[in-house]
Amino acid sequence: MCVCTSSAHLDGRFTVVLNICSPVPTLLSFKMEQAKMTQFKEENDMLRQQVAALQQRELKKALKEKEKVKLAGSGELMDEFYAGPMEIRDDPDNPKVARGKSSNSPSPVRKPTLLSTIKPQLASAKKPAGKTTTAVQKKEDNSQRPVSPGVQRKAQVDVGKSAKPPGESAKTTLVQKQAMKQQKAVSLEQQRRELLSKAQAAQARSNALAQESLQESTLVRKETDGPKDVQKFTTPSSAAKESKASVKQEAGSGSLSPRDGSMPVFTENNSTKATEEQHPFLVLSQEDYIEHHSSITHCRFSVSGTCIASADIDGVVKVWNFSPAPVTIATIMSKSPIQSLEWVTKPSRLLLLGSRQSTVRLYDTEAKKNLVESQTDPLYPRVVTMACSPSGSSFVCGMARQTGSVEGRLQMWDMKTMKVQRELPLDPPSVCANCTAFTFNGHLLVSGASDGVIRLYDMQRYDCLMSWQAHSGEVYSVQFSCDETSIFSMGADGKFLEWSVHRVGSKLADLPVHDGATGPFVVSGYGGYKQVQAPGGKLFAFDAEGNYVLTCTGNGGIIYKLHGDSTLNKTLSLGGHRSPVVSVDWCTAMNCGTCVTGSMDGKIKVSTLLMQ
Repeated sequence: MCVCTSSAHLDGRFTVVLNICSPVPTLLSFKMEQAKMTQFKEENDMLRQQVAALQQRELKKALKEKEKVKLAGSGELMDEFYAGPMEIRDDPDNPKVARGKSSNSPSPVRKPTLLSTIKPQLASAKKPAGKTTTAVQKKEDNSQRPVSPGVQRKAQVDVGKSAKPPGESAKTTLVQKQAMKQQKAVSLEQQRRELLSKAQAAQARSNALAQESLQESTLVRKETDGPKDVQKFTTPSSAAKESKASVKQEAGSGSLSPRDGSMPVFTENNSTKATEEQHPFLVLSQEDYIEHHSSITHCRFSVSGTCIASADIDGVVKVWNFSPAPVTIATIMSKSPIQSLEWVTKPSRLLLLGSRQSTVRLYDTEAKKNLVESQTDPLYPRVVTMACSPSGSSFVCGMARQTGSVEGRLQMWDMKTMKVQRELPLDPPSVCANCTAFTFNGHLLVSGASDGVIRLYDMQRYDCLMSWQAHSGEVYSVQFSCDETSIFSMGADGKFLEWSVHRVGSKLADLPVHDGATGPFVVSGYGGYKQVQAPGGKLFAFDAEGNYVLTCTGNGGIIYKLHGDSTLNKTLSLGGHRSPVVSVDWCTAMNCGTCVTGSMDGKIKVSTLLMQ
């Protein structure tokens, strides 16, 4: 069955894609839709900024005009105050002027002013007709009053402007200015309404495009998966509005997980007893690293979370950056396959590598060279597991005999000298430690062995505190919980168990994980070809808070939510692989959760998640 998609979704890069290998259109169009939404938001912000700038500009103009009006009024008042003292200074009858002058000094001859001649007349006049006379005299007096320099400059400017009639008053000018202000305010309001209407139209277009893309992706998914597969696609906004009852009702029909895991998948499996809830993660991006040409054995984030170290069965180790795009930093070649890989906690640029030929190598990823290469006991050439202490001063090394024997040793090595510091007890001695893990303070060490026993060590006394039978087969992977009160383990019996640290052998939960999550991993081909790979890397990884766990599947990874009632809630599928995933890791050093999955086809996929 072939699926044809439009060039608008695939950007003209593909025309016909097979259903088996076809990437889901929703994931490919996610970045394009995100870019459109970002563009529309930027346009809205720019329009809002323009409206705000216009409003601020008009406000500044109004303030300036008010200041001009105030200054004009104060100039007229200052002219009155300026003329008053001039009249008092020129008045000989004023006692203040007479008091300020000496009687011996000759008084200068002054010309009689208009005010000095009018005052005696005003004092002697008592008839009603004196009102008209006084008005005429005031006009003549105003023509002869001294004028302030500011008013003189204003008068010169007014004389120069012959457009205004001489009888126009200041009130008329203020009325005109107010009318102009009103006109400008009306025009600004019109511009603001136009900009707001454009912003609303852009927002409506963006919402319409998002709705169309969601509908198209839903239709394509239904056509691709067939009528029997019922899937539910939700956006972050719509998922919040849906009730739990509707989610359970729609999820009860069951659904198949998409190949790329780009959309939330709601399924209900009777074997896992999972109760579905709102999708908590949003897949921001998925990048492929395809520099390996054989099956992956390990893939681990550095302690700082800036790079990834990965190894394959051919003995090739790659150190590479995953953001913004996968780029190889260093390539390490080994004559024998790498059995164990561990990042040093301090400094975080150092990498520990253990091989099948009795060598432990300390590699500097920045200088791109080997710092130290030490030899282990030749009777135990396989370095099966390594775990670095949180302080970075030492590491634990688990060794075993060649294939066919389960006998091994567990040793404590000094990081500076790269020599054996202490021997940790293994009882009975005919067992091999497959996996190890430290607590956050480095006081406790847990190991899972080939006899199915979990052992807990006190690293201050270098003694085994307790041990219990955990699995019927080998223990492949062990880790402490985030609160360090329990231990999680996966074994060859296909079980995912949680154990109490405080009570020996007390099983807290038997977590119902999907089939094929614990290994061994098998790939079958034509002509009876079969490849079997035993687990060597991490089979499960927790997020920063310990609420979610990432596990391996046949074509990707599955993220479960942990509950206290011994149930797992399947929340997200991370697909994109054609063969079983054998190693996973979850970076907890950054704000965005980043997951890595490595498979037997040599491809490593990095998925960046965002918690909603």
